[in-house]
Amino acid sequence: MKTTLIFIILFLRQFIAISCCAGDDRTLIELLFQGKPGTIFTCKIISMTVPKQVMSVSDSNGIIREYYSSAGGIDGTAIAEIIRVYFGKVDTNIVTLNTASFLTIGKSYIIYTGVDGKVFYCGGNCDNRTHLLTNSKDDITELKIIDQFSEIYKKSKSGKFTFYSSANKILAQGEFKKGVPIKIWKHYHTNGNLKSEIDLQTNHNKYFNGDGVIIRENIIYKDSSISLTYFGKADLRVSSRWVTARNEKGNISMTYEYYTNGNLKILEGQQSIFDTKGNESNEGKAGKYIEGYENGVIKVIGAYLKSKRIGLWKWYNEDGSFYAEYDYKDGANG
Repeated sequence: MKTTLIFIILFLRQFIAISCCAGDDRTLIELLFQGKPGTIFTCKIISMTVPKQVMSVSDSNGIIREYYSSAGGIDGTAIAEIIRVYFGKVDTNIVTLNTASFLTIGKSYIIYTGVDGKVFYCGGNCDNRTHLLTNSKDDITELKIIDQFSEIYKKSKSGKFTFYSSANKILAQGEFKKGVPIKIWKHYHTNGNLKSEIDLQTNHNKYFNGDGVIIRENIIYKDSSISLTYFGKADLRVSSRWVTARNEKGNISMTYEYYTNGNLKILEGQQSIFDTKGNESNEGKAGKYIEGYENGVIKVIGAYLKSKRIGLWKWYNEDGSFYAEYDYKDGANG
Protein backbone atom coordinates (compact mmCIF):
# COMPACT_ATOMS: atom_id res chain seq x y z
CA MET A 1 0.00 0.00 0.00
CA LYS A 2 1.42 3.34 -1.07
CA THR A 3 2.09 5.94 1.57
CA THR A 4 1.26 9.47 0.52
CA LEU A 5 2.64 12.48 2.32
CA ILE A 6 1.27 15.83 1.25
CA PHE A 7 2.94 19.16 1.84
CA ILE A 8 1.62 22.54 0.78
CA ILE A 9 4.17 25.26 0.15
CA LEU A 10 2.63 28.34 1.68
CA PHE A 11 3.75 31.93 1.57
CA LEU A 12 2.69 33.25 4.97
CA ARG A 13 1.42 36.78 5.31
CA GLN A 14 3.89 39.36 6.52
CA PHE A 15 1.94 40.20 9.64
CA ILE A 16 2.32 36.75 11.18
CA ALA A 17 3.70 37.40 14.64
CA ILE A 18 6.16 34.53 14.70
CA SER A 19 8.68 33.83 11.96
CA CYS A 20 8.39 30.06 11.99
CA CYS A 21 10.32 29.55 8.74
CA ALA A 22 13.47 31.02 10.25
CA GLY A 23 14.33 27.72 11.90
CA ASP A 24 13.61 27.09 15.55
CA ASP A 25 15.73 24.51 17.39
CA ARG A 26 14.30 25.32 20.82
CA THR A 27 12.86 22.49 22.82
CA LEU A 28 9.19 22.66 23.80
CA ILE A 29 10.11 23.87 27.29
CA GLU A 30 12.51 26.49 25.92
CA LEU A 31 9.51 27.79 23.97
CA LEU A 32 7.15 27.71 26.96
CA PHE A 33 9.10 28.61 30.06
CA GLN A 34 9.07 32.41 29.68
CA GLY A 35 5.35 32.48 28.98
CA LYS A 36 5.32 33.86 25.43
CA PRO A 37 4.80 30.84 23.15
CA GLY A 38 2.16 32.43 20.90
CA THR A 39 -1.19 30.65 20.57
CA ILE A 40 -1.37 26.91 21.25
CA PHE A 41 -4.54 24.86 21.00
CA THR A 42 -5.89 21.44 20.07
CA CYS A 43 -8.64 21.02 17.49
CA LYS A 44 -10.52 18.50 15.33
CA ILE A 45 -10.54 18.94 11.56
CA ILE A 46 -14.01 19.32 10.04
CA SER A 47 -13.08 20.03 6.40
CA MET A 48 -9.95 20.53 4.28
CA THR A 49 -9.20 21.98 0.86
CA VAL A 50 -5.78 21.84 -0.81
CA PRO A 51 -3.95 23.53 -3.72
CA LYS A 52 -4.79 22.13 -7.12
CA GLN A 53 -1.34 21.57 -8.67
CA VAL A 54 0.43 18.41 -7.55
CA MET A 55 3.98 17.22 -8.16
CA SER A 56 4.66 13.53 -7.45
CA VAL A 57 8.19 12.50 -6.47
CA SER A 58 9.57 9.04 -5.69
CA ASP A 59 11.83 9.02 -2.65
CA SER A 60 14.89 6.80 -2.01
CA ASN A 61 12.64 3.98 -0.80
CA GLY A 62 10.44 4.08 -3.88
CA ILE A 63 7.51 5.64 -2.02
CA ILE A 64 5.56 8.19 -4.02
CA ARG A 65 5.24 11.47 -2.16
CA GLU A 66 3.09 14.32 -3.38
CA TYR A 67 4.04 17.97 -3.01
CA TYR A 68 1.72 20.85 -3.76
CA SER A 69 3.44 23.60 -5.73
CA SER A 70 3.08 27.29 -4.88
CA ALA A 71 1.64 27.81 -8.37
CA GLY A 72 -1.57 26.30 -7.07
CA GLY A 73 -2.12 29.37 -4.92
CA ILE A 74 -2.66 29.62 -1.19
CA ASP A 75 -5.85 27.60 -0.92
CA GLY A 76 -4.84 24.99 1.62
CA THR A 77 -7.53 25.74 4.19
CA ALA A 78 -9.01 23.70 7.01
CA ILE A 79 -12.06 24.33 9.17
CA ALA A 80 -11.56 23.00 12.69
CA GLU A 81 -13.43 22.69 15.97
CA ILE A 82 -11.54 23.82 19.06
CA ILE A 83 -10.93 21.16 21.71
CA ARG A 84 -8.82 23.15 24.18
CA VAL A 85 -6.88 26.42 24.21
CA TYR A 86 -3.67 26.37 26.27
CA PHE A 87 -2.06 29.70 25.37
CA GLY A 88 -3.16 32.77 23.46
CA LYS A 89 -6.59 33.93 22.33
CA VAL A 90 -9.13 32.06 20.19
CA ASP A 91 -12.32 34.02 19.48
CA THR A 92 -14.66 31.25 18.32
CA ASN A 93 -15.21 27.52 18.72
CA ILE A 94 -14.92 26.96 14.96
CA VAL A 95 -11.72 28.34 13.43
CA THR A 96 -10.05 28.56 10.02
CA LEU A 97 -6.54 27.14 9.54
CA ASN A 98 -4.54 28.40 6.57
CA THR A 99 -2.07 25.57 6.71
CA ALA A 100 1.04 24.42 4.93
CA SER A 101 0.19 20.76 5.65
CA PHE A 102 -2.62 18.49 4.62
CA LEU A 103 -4.77 17.94 7.73
CA THR A 104 -6.92 14.81 7.80
CA ILE A 105 -10.65 15.29 8.30
CA GLY A 106 -11.86 13.81 11.58
CA LYS A 107 -8.40 13.78 13.16
CA SER A 108 -7.18 15.93 16.07
CA TYR A 109 -4.14 18.19 15.86
CA ILE A 110 -2.14 20.41 18.15
CA ILE A 111 -1.61 23.83 16.59
CA TYR A 112 1.28 26.19 17.31
CA THR A 113 0.92 29.64 15.78
CA GLY A 114 1.95 33.24 16.38
CA VAL A 115 -1.46 34.87 15.84
CA ASP A 116 -4.76 34.92 17.68
CA GLY A 117 -8.41 35.45 16.77
CA LYS A 118 -10.33 33.06 14.53
CA VAL A 119 -8.06 32.65 11.48
CA PHE A 120 -4.70 30.96 12.05
CA TYR A 121 -1.60 30.28 9.97
CA CYS A 122 0.30 27.14 10.83
CA GLY A 123 1.70 23.78 9.87
CA GLY A 124 4.08 22.08 7.48
CA ASN A 125 7.75 22.85 6.95
CA CYS A 126 7.28 26.35 8.36
CA ASP A 127 6.12 24.95 11.70
CA ASN A 128 7.61 21.66 12.78
CA ARG A 129 5.64 21.77 16.05
CA THR A 130 2.09 21.56 14.63
CA HIS A 131 1.21 17.88 14.19
CA LEU A 132 -1.38 15.12 14.33
CA LEU A 133 -2.25 13.99 17.84
CA THR A 134 -2.02 10.30 18.67
CA ASN A 135 -2.06 8.21 21.83
CA SER A 136 1.72 7.87 21.76
CA LYS A 137 3.76 8.49 24.91
CA ASP A 138 5.46 11.46 23.22
CA ASP A 139 2.15 13.16 22.43
CA ILE A 140 0.73 12.48 25.88
CA THR A 141 3.87 13.94 27.46
CA GLU A 142 3.77 16.98 25.17
CA LEU A 143 0.18 17.80 26.19
CA LYS A 144 1.03 17.21 29.84
CA ILE A 145 3.94 19.67 29.69
CA ILE A 146 1.86 22.33 27.89
CA ASP A 147 -0.95 21.89 30.40
CA GLN A 148 1.52 22.16 33.29
CA PHE A 149 2.96 25.44 32.03
CA SER A 150 -0.51 26.80 31.33
CA GLU A 151 -1.51 26.10 34.94
CA ILE A 152 1.70 27.62 36.31
CA TYR A 153 0.99 30.92 34.57
CA LYS A 154 -2.76 30.98 35.17
CA LYS A 155 -2.44 30.21 38.89
CA SER A 156 0.83 32.13 39.44
CA LYS A 157 2.53 29.11 40.98
CA SER A 158 5.86 29.16 42.82
CA GLY A 159 8.49 26.49 43.34
CA LYS A 160 11.18 24.41 41.70
CA PHE A 161 10.16 22.27 38.75
CA THR A 162 11.74 19.40 36.83
CA PHE A 163 10.27 18.32 33.50
CA TYR A 164 10.74 14.84 32.03
CA SER A 165 10.45 13.29 28.57
CA SER A 166 8.28 10.28 27.73
CA ALA A 167 11.44 8.19 28.30
CA ASN A 168 11.73 9.68 31.81
CA LYS A 169 14.82 11.73 30.95
CA ILE A 170 15.22 15.25 32.32
CA LEU A 171 14.24 17.91 29.77
CA ALA A 172 14.58 21.00 31.94
CA GLN A 173 14.93 22.29 35.49
CA GLY A 174 13.99 25.70 36.81
CA GLU A 175 12.15 27.78 39.36
CA PHE A 176 9.04 30.00 39.34
CA LYS A 177 7.99 32.72 41.73
CA LYS A 178 4.30 33.60 41.45
CA GLY A 179 4.20 32.46 37.84
CA VAL A 180 7.42 34.22 36.82
CA PRO A 181 10.54 32.20 35.91
CA ILE A 182 13.51 33.19 38.05
CA LYS A 183 17.20 32.39 38.62
CA ILE A 184 18.88 29.79 36.38
CA TRP A 185 17.00 27.51 33.99
CA LYS A 186 18.73 24.49 32.48
CA HIS A 187 17.52 22.69 29.37
CA TYR A 188 18.86 19.37 28.08
CA HIS A 189 19.35 17.47 24.83
CA THR A 190 17.60 14.11 24.50
CA ASN A 191 20.93 12.38 25.24
CA GLY A 192 21.08 14.08 28.64
CA ASN A 193 23.77 16.66 27.81
CA LEU A 194 23.16 20.29 28.71
CA LYS A 195 21.55 22.25 25.84
CA SER A 196 21.17 25.71 27.34
CA GLU A 197 21.65 27.55 30.61
CA ILE A 198 19.53 30.68 30.94
CA ASP A 199 20.36 33.04 33.81
CA LEU A 200 17.32 35.27 34.19
CA GLN A 201 18.97 37.37 36.89
CA THR A 202 22.18 38.35 35.08
CA ASN A 203 20.93 37.88 31.48
CA HIS A 204 23.91 35.63 30.82
CA ASN A 205 22.84 32.75 28.58
CA LYS A 206 24.87 29.79 27.30
CA TYR A 207 24.05 27.25 24.58
CA PHE A 208 25.68 23.84 23.98
CA ASN A 209 25.83 21.28 21.17
CA GLY A 210 24.82 17.63 21.51
CA ASP A 211 28.25 16.77 22.91
CA GLY A 212 27.81 19.30 25.71
CA VAL A 213 30.38 21.75 24.30
CA ILE A 214 29.47 25.44 24.35
CA ILE A 215 28.60 26.91 20.93
CA ARG A 216 27.06 30.27 21.81
CA GLU A 217 26.98 32.74 24.69
CA ASN A 218 25.01 35.97 25.16
CA ILE A 219 25.40 38.60 27.88
CA ILE A 220 22.98 41.54 28.03
CA TYR A 221 23.78 44.66 30.02
CA LYS A 222 21.77 47.87 30.50
CA ASP A 223 23.06 49.68 27.41
CA SER A 224 25.15 47.01 25.69
CA SER A 225 25.43 43.32 24.90
CA ILE A 226 28.05 40.74 23.98
CA SER A 227 27.44 37.63 21.88
CA LEU A 228 30.06 34.93 21.39
CA THR A 229 30.01 32.05 18.93
CA TYR A 230 32.38 29.14 19.48
CA PHE A 231 33.74 26.57 17.06
CA GLY A 232 32.11 23.88 19.21
CA LYS A 233 35.35 22.10 20.06
CA ALA A 234 36.92 21.17 23.37
CA ASP A 235 39.52 23.97 23.15
CA LEU A 236 36.69 26.55 23.41
CA ARG A 237 38.04 28.89 20.74
CA VAL A 238 35.74 31.79 19.75
CA SER A 239 34.76 31.92 16.07
CA SER A 240 33.01 35.29 16.24
CA ARG A 241 32.11 38.02 18.69
CA TRP A 242 29.49 40.78 18.51
CA VAL A 243 29.64 43.78 20.81
CA THR A 244 26.67 46.17 20.68
CA ALA A 245 26.50 49.45 22.58
CA ARG A 246 24.45 52.64 22.56
CA ASN A 247 25.85 55.81 21.02
CA GLU A 248 24.48 59.23 20.12
CA LYS A 249 22.69 57.90 17.00
CA GLY A 250 21.41 54.56 18.18
CA ASN A 251 23.44 51.37 18.44
CA ILE A 252 26.90 50.55 17.12
CA SER A 253 27.67 46.85 16.67
CA MET A 254 31.23 45.63 16.21
CA THR A 255 31.74 42.17 14.73
CA TYR A 256 34.94 40.21 15.25
CA GLU A 257 35.57 37.02 13.25
CA TYR A 258 38.47 34.69 14.03
CA TYR A 259 40.45 31.91 12.40
CA THR A 260 40.54 28.53 14.14
CA ASN A 261 44.00 29.41 15.53
CA GLY A 262 42.52 32.44 17.32
CA ASN A 263 43.93 35.17 15.04
CA LEU A 264 41.62 37.97 13.89
CA LYS A 265 40.00 37.43 10.49
CA ILE A 266 37.71 40.47 10.20
CA LEU A 267 36.68 43.39 12.38
CA GLU A 268 33.90 45.66 11.15
CA GLY A 269 31.08 47.77 12.58
CA GLN A 270 27.44 48.47 11.77
CA GLN A 271 25.64 51.65 12.80
CA SER A 272 21.91 51.62 13.49
CA ILE A 273 19.90 54.77 14.11
CA PHE A 274 16.70 55.55 16.01
CA ASP A 275 14.04 57.80 14.51
CA THR A 276 11.79 60.14 16.50
CA LYS A 277 9.40 57.25 17.23
CA GLY A 278 12.18 55.02 18.52
CA ASN A 279 12.24 52.73 15.46
CA GLU A 280 15.66 51.33 14.56
CA SER A 281 17.12 51.12 11.05
CA ASN A 282 20.53 50.16 9.67
CA GLU A 283 22.74 53.03 8.48
CA GLY A 284 25.41 50.69 7.13
CA LYS A 285 29.06 49.93 7.90
CA ALA A 286 30.72 52.34 10.30
CA GLY A 287 33.92 52.72 12.31
CA LYS A 288 37.19 50.82 12.16
CA TYR A 289 37.69 47.99 9.65
CA ILE A 290 40.49 45.43 9.94
CA GLU A 291 41.13 42.30 7.90
CA GLY A 292 43.86 39.88 8.87
CA TYR A 293 45.80 36.93 7.48
CA GLU A 294 45.59 33.58 9.23
CA ASN A 295 49.18 34.01 10.46
CA GLY A 296 48.12 37.07 12.50
CA VAL A 297 49.50 39.76 10.17
CA ILE A 298 47.14 42.63 9.30
CA LYS A 299 46.00 42.53 5.66
CA VAL A 300 43.83 45.69 5.46
CA ILE A 301 43.11 48.51 7.89
CA GLY A 302 40.78 51.46 7.39
CA ALA A 303 37.41 52.95 8.38
CA TYR A 304 33.82 53.21 7.11
CA LEU A 305 31.05 55.78 7.38
CA LYS A 306 27.59 54.90 6.02
CA SER A 307 29.18 51.97 4.14
CA LYS A 308 31.67 54.25 2.37
CA ARG A 309 35.42 54.02 2.92
CA ILE A 310 36.77 57.16 4.58
CA GLY A 311 40.24 58.42 5.49
CA LEU A 312 43.49 56.53 4.97
CA TRP A 313 43.32 52.82 4.10
CA LYS A 314 46.43 50.61 4.08
CA TRP A 315 47.15 47.16 2.64
CA TYR A 316 49.94 44.76 3.62
CA ASN A 317 51.45 41.55 2.27
CA GLU A 318 51.24 38.30 4.23
CA ASP A 319 54.82 38.77 5.47
CA GLY A 320 53.86 42.13 6.98
CA SER A 321 55.51 44.30 4.35
CA PHE A 322 53.67 47.39 3.11
CA TYR A 323 51.71 46.95 -0.13
CA ALA A 324 49.59 50.07 -0.82
CA GLU A 325 47.58 52.91 0.72
CA TYR A 326 44.85 55.29 -0.41
CA ASP A 327 43.21 58.30 1.25
CA TYR A 328 39.46 58.12 0.61
CA LYS A 329 38.95 61.47 2.37
CA ASP A 330 35.13 61.96 2.51
CA GLY A 331 34.19 58.62 0.99
CA ALA A 332 35.30 59.07 -2.62
CA ASN A 333 36.10 55.89 -4.54
CA GLY A 334 39.72 55.01 -5.15
